[in-house]
Amino acid sequence: MKAQVLLLMFAVLIASQIQDSSGGFCYEKYKNNSCRSLLKSGGKRVTFDECCRNGGAGGWADKKKMRKTACRPCTSVVIVTSQWGSWGAWTPCTRTCGRSIQIRRRTCFSKGVPNCRGSDEERKRCDLQPCPIDGGWTEWTEWSACSKTCGAGHRLRRRSCSNPKPQYGGSECKGSLEKWGKCQLQEHCPVDGDWGEWSSWSSCSVTCDLGTKTRTRKCDNPLPKYGGKPCDPVQGKGIQYCREERCGKTSVGCDDDDSCASGSGSGFVSSGSGSGSGSRGGSGSGEGSGASDEGSGGEGSGDGLWIRSGKPKIPDDEDFD
Repeated sequence: MKAQVLLLMFAVLIASQIQDSSGGFCYEKYKNNSCRSLLKSGGKRVTFDECCRNGGAGGWADKKKMRKTACRPCTSVVIVTSQWGSWGAWTPCTRTCGRSIQIRRRTCFSKGVPNCRGSDEERKRCDLQPCPIDGGWTEWTEWSACSKTCGAGHRLRRRSCSNPKPQYGGSECKGSLEKWGKCQLQEHCPVDGDWGEWSSWSSCSVTCDLGTKTRTRKCDNPLPKYGGKPCDPVQGKGIQYCREERCGKTSVGCDDDDSCASGSGSGFVSSGSGSGSGSRGGSGSGEGSGASDEGSGGEGSGDGLWIRSGKPKIPDDEDFD
């Protein structure tokens, strides 16, 4: 309370003093000798005549010499009626982490228009721990090469959680590190041909004795296309020996491995030396002697002749269907 009374008295004291634009003191009109007791400057009391010339009319006195140099009306004046109060307490920091400040303020006490010089606010920095930094994604990389050179493939691109990296308890990035996409450099891939199923075996090529039968398959499983390789044609046909009933009657010396032909005549022709004539399906006669393929020659008679087969070798019975 005492401090407030002193502050009020000081405000009343300075309220009587005004200052013009040239820096001198301009005194207002006072009653009686009140200006003598109120106005002081530099510890020197001014006289009633100096501050209230011409019956108390306003006058001007030099600020430094403290004496009247002229008597003229007060113009262009600024009333010196303001005074700063004490600084208030510092505010809490403006943030809980990172860069922050504290502020304190003071009040300009005045009678009339406030005119205190200086700022009503002071600031200082707060030293706090770093704030959490949440992670951020980088830009996506370029797409990788397509996984296939033809047909449907896929490609990949990536990003990282480093723009910025999570720090001081900040959260990780949300989302995927990778992104997959479809790609197709060439619409169709080459398709190599492959064999289909075999056909049934054909009938034997002869009605008697040794012949062959065949079967085939097509290169259609699948067909070659888009530049694919065809099947090997050699593998498209199958051949198998077949043996029907013997042709005509079997001559003497004709065994299971011999192939006989129809005809008439006597004797046989061996693979050795001798004389005689004959042919498959023909007739002939004669005698001969010499070594055969499987033993000694001899004479015989019959209504046909036989010829030992050469190439190909006749398969055994179990080799046939």
